[in-house]
Amino acid sequence: MNKNEITRLRKQIHDEVERRKKINHYLDNEVVQNYLKLIGESTDKKEIENIREMLVDILKNFEVKNTNGIYVCTKAYDEDNSAPILYPRTPEGKGGVDCKCYMDIESKKEIVTNCIIGPSIYDFEKSNIVLNPYNAPYNDKNILLNGYEEVRLDFFEECYKNGQYKAVQKILSKYLRI
Repeated sequence: MNKNEITRLRKQIHDEVERRKKINHYLDNEVVQNYLKLIGESTDKKEIENIREMLVDILKNFEVKNTNGIYVCTKAYDEDNSAPILYPRTPEGKGGVDCKCYMDIESKKEIVTNCIIGPSIYDFEKSNIVLNPYNAPYNDKNILLNGYEEVRLDFFEECYKNGQYKAVQKILSKYLRI
């Protein structure tokens, strides 16, 4: 992430904090409370302290062009491309893993590696930082996870608070590498 992108992230979080303060101010008014109840809208005040919650919404549309090249192994497939499995510590060609998918924690770019198309698994993992937080391709709602969103939020939250260098250091010390 370059300086302009970090500045943009900080500005968007600042703008969101200000927006939430205004919402909370209006929610103090009894007329506004009654109106929201009549139309079936929430009358709950917005949390201002929780940067992580704000990041979830901001990162949906936040684009990063220059990344640090940190990936999370999100899934792997065996030879017949059946259900996703993860064997991140199994060398290429062993244990039936022919294809692995990785997502960049900053840009959400997905890289697929296999022996036929794209880089080989071994070459990709050797030349990039690849994390494997949970060794599980899906959560209970069948949504791609393996800790990807958690790693991503940790990275951006630390970037916002202490800068990119500290964010990279935190991620590398907190999560398992392949």
